[in-house]
Formats: sequence, C-alpha cells, structure tokens
Amino acid sequence: MANPYIMFDGIPKEYVVLYVGWNRVRKMIPRMLRGFKRFQELNPDVKSRFMLWTPVQAPRSPGESAIGVADVGVNLIPEMVELGLTDACRWPKWSEVQKIGGLPEWDPTGGWDMVKLYNSADVVLGCTGGEGAWLVGLEAQASGVPVITTDYASAPEIVGAGLTVKASDYNLLNTPGTRIALADIDEMAEALTRIMNSDREKLARRARNFAMLYDWNRVMDNFWKPFLDECETELYPKYTSTGIKSWRQET
Repeated sequence: MANPYIMFDGIPKEYVVLYVGWNRVRKMIPRMLRGFKRFQELNPDVKSRFMLWTPVQAPRSPGESAIGVADVGVNLIPEMVELGLTDACRWPKWSEVQKIGGLPEWDPTGGWDMVKLYNSADVVLGCTGGEGAWLVGLEAQASGVPVITTDYASAPEIVGAGLTVKASDYNLLNTPGTRIALADIDEMAEALTRIMNSDREKLARRARNFAMLYDWNRVMDNFWKPFLDECETELYPKYTSTGIKSWRQET
C-alpha cells in the first residue's frame, strides 16, 4: 500500500486530525465530523483534513441486522455530504486494508505501519460515547501524538498530552440502558484549535513520556506480578515456618 501521506492526501502543511477505531454507533463518528466542521468554521483560513482510519461504510458481521438501534455500523458518507466535508475527509478503501490483514504496529524495515499512520496526524480525535480502555489514545501518545477524548468513562485517565471534552448530554441506544455520552461540539472544536496552536514538539515529548508509564514490562513487573502474588497468597497460600507466602516467592 502507499505511503499514508499519499493515501489520505494528508499533506504535512495541513492540520491533520485522525480518527482510528471501528465504525459503531457508540463511537459517535458523526458527532466528531460535526466537531471538525465547527473547527473549520472557527478557523476558515486553516487548511485541514480529517483522516478516518475506519470503514466509512461499515461492514456487517454474519447475522447482523442491516438497520436498527444499538451498536450497529453507520454509513458515514451521507453525513459527510450533508456537512460539506467530502473534500476535507480522507479514508482508505477498507477492502484493501482487509487484504493485508490490517497494519502492523511497527515495521522495522520502514514499511506501512501504525506508527507512521499516527505520525501522519497532528492530533488523534476520539470523542466517543465512552471507552473501557482507549488503547488508541495510548498508542497515539506512544507515537508522540496528542489526543482529544470525551470526559467520560475511562478514556480521560490516559490523556497525558491532550485535552478532554465535556459530555453535554447522553443517549440510550441499547436494552440495558447504557449511557452513551454526547461530546460538546463547540468544546470539541475549541480543543482542536488549542492543540493546533500548541507547541508540537513539547506535546510530543509529553505524550511519549506519559505513554511510557504503560510500558508492558513496567506494568507486568510493578503491578501485574505483585497482584498475582497477592491473589496466590490469599487463595492458595504456602505455609512456611516464617509465615504465609506466595509459591513464587523464595522461602
């Protein structure tokens, strides 16, 4: 596949906003399109692009209804047309992405990978309806790219370099009544403007330093292994002459 700058027409001279994620109702991509449109209205002299790393015409899994409420895919093209964003938005032909099995996280040979995708953008926008663990935000910051997300659920916890946007309202889209946040459109546009006017190099350093707190080896050694030892001591204790220990601890 081509270089990401060519594929998306993402020219470095432009302010490039990137969305990475699946196309589902809870991701609130149409609302992010509206936030980007508002950003353009606030900054008419700025050349900008919105890159969508997602199937804009969402594929359906076997047995999934073509229409309905809940977490179904959304056809984003009519919304882009309605907002006048078809020229400003760029997205891949998803069948080509599927042919190669997606992008590798990192290609040491210099090929097409997720690090280059993230670094083709100035900011990653993820003002979704709520995230359990927003790994995209962490990946972006590990690549030195700031992020913007909704101040709702767990995503704000991993914003080290970037901004959060208040949820101005919520909606209910499923039978359990899960609240899906609606990020404030004006505040989203203002956040995009603030990132655009920030020091890119300073943000990149902050993003990278923050992401290193989630380094896999650090998480395993400092948190996961001690947690397993504590669980083992409580659930399957090893009784010794000096007290109760984990089976993995030295006697």
